[in-house]
Amino acid sequence: MRKNILIGCLIFLTFVFQTFFDAMIPDSFVTPDFLLVTSCSLGFLMGKRAGMWTGFLSGLLLDLIYSGPFGLTALIFMFAGFFNGFLYKLFFEDDIRIPMISTGIADFLYQIVLFIAEKAAVGAAGFGTCLINMILPEVFATILAVIPLFLIYRWLARKVQATQLEEEESPWLR
Repeated sequence: MRKNILIGCLIFLTFVFQTFFDAMIPDSFVTPDFLLVTSCSLGFLMGKRAGMWTGFLSGLLLDLIYSGPFGLTALIFMFAGFFNGFLYKLFFEDDIRIPMISTGIADFLYQIVLFIAEKAAVGAAGFGTCLINMILPEVFATILAVIPLFLIYRWLARKVQATQLEEEESPWLR
């Protein structure tokens, strides 16, 4: 129960932080996708189910507030969190390189799908221009955002897991 409340609070706080961060940064700069980092990080730290639900709720929140193809962001974030959940048992959570690489791949694929869904259908700028000027800088910014956010999420996940272990061992809470 605490884990679900923590995930809900993290999604909401990350969404508020991303909204304020986007409002403070001029449009000429790229901004990292903090909710995608949250989905991938929690999938890596807590497993497939937590990553999938975090990604779905984060993407749904973005789809509801911002314009774009409804449900596309929720679907992509859900798959990103789910596939990062596969790495939950394979790698140690102390290695930050794996979440950085997987989040970078997820953000790159997300940006490509958004380009196809939004800009290519309208016939806007060419793919090469969009790749160099928009997609790659945003992927790089998102990879850099993984470092502080993953460390915070790892610390919170360890606290929640320690609390769960204490509750399981307590004879009064059975």
